[in-house]
Amino acid sequence: MANVTIKEIAGALGVSRNTVSKVVNGKGGVLPETTRRIIEAALQMGYTKIGDETRRIAGVPAQETEAHRGNIAVVSAEANTNYFWMNIINGVSRTLTESGYGLLYMNLDYDQIQRGQLPRSILQENLEGIIVANVYHRGFLDALCRRPVPRVHYDMPVDCTAGDLRGDVIFSEGRSGIRTLVRMLAEKGRTRFGFIGDPKAALSICERWEGFLDGLEDCGLEPCQEFCFVDDRIGHYYTDRSVINILRRLTVFPDVFVCANDSIALRVINFLAAAGIAVPQTVAVTGYDGIAESLLVTPHLTTIRVDNEAIGRRLARQLLWRIQEGDRACETIRVEAELLVRESTP
Repeated sequence: MANVTIKEIAGALGVSRNTVSKVVNGKGGVLPETTRRIIEAALQMGYTKIGDETRRIAGVPAQETEAHRGNIAVVSAEANTNYFWMNIINGVSRTLTESGYGLLYMNLDYDQIQRGQLPRSILQENLEGIIVANVYHRGFLDALCRRPVPRVHYDMPVDCTAGDLRGDVIFSEGRSGIRTLVRMLAEKGRTRFGFIGDPKAALSICERWEGFLDGLEDCGLEPCQEFCFVDDRIGHYYTDRSVINILRRLTVFPDVFVCANDSIALRVINFLAAAGIAVPQTVAVTGYDGIAESLLVTPHLTTIRVDNEAIGRRLARQLLWRIQEGDRACETIRVEAELLVRESTP
């Protein structure tokens, strides 16, 4: 069956769509016999988004690695060198290898991206698709769009759509998670909230900012403008210098700093510790991403954890589907993340 859907698999087996979705996405919580039956039926019907690890858990033999089908390029910005991004690349690599594709990883510097300069590797004839990770410069993205191969993006600029990019977009859902986090802290008596992060940097950061505002509105609170730092168009508050420069100007602090990612939050905690300001007693600090370093700082950072290796696998599976399906409408996919409450909040 061409273009088989989860709904069609569920209908054929007489089970719920939610059950089928749990099985094919490897989320667990379904009886082993039912899991195996769903995977076998999905494969027979031509469903392609099932990885070898999910097959193995269900006791269904993995597909033999096929002959080399060509190369997939992963293009990212030079800043994407920490463990968070490397785990995404690992997830991409493993999934592509299982499917018989080679991986070309290109970590581009700022000047290349600003000039819209495509690496020569992207122009090779046997390139079957491109995964774009955390690149937001419109000129560079427009140049990529002119390359006639399927593309999947991890996150995207605020001022465009998946249709503008002519490719699928996957990113972690942040608005509802940050909204929940703000409400939780407000219910514990915190009333003065600040935010550090540039909503213009990417759609994901914009949605986290919107979730911050939503949470405050739910609680009848206003953002403290003097503690909201949302305009750093060059560094996006991703460097020690940019964060420290804004914090040094403060003579008083909010009850809470909600940070757009963990890297920013860790810099805030380190600054406050050096200044003798207690976390969370005086200032609570929260992040987003769930990077390993969030457990190395004292106090441990409250954050929203993204399963980054699973994101990588999802990017690769989406691209393989896009290669197979061709001109299907572009998709924008939000992946849920998990709130982890730790010692940096009361």
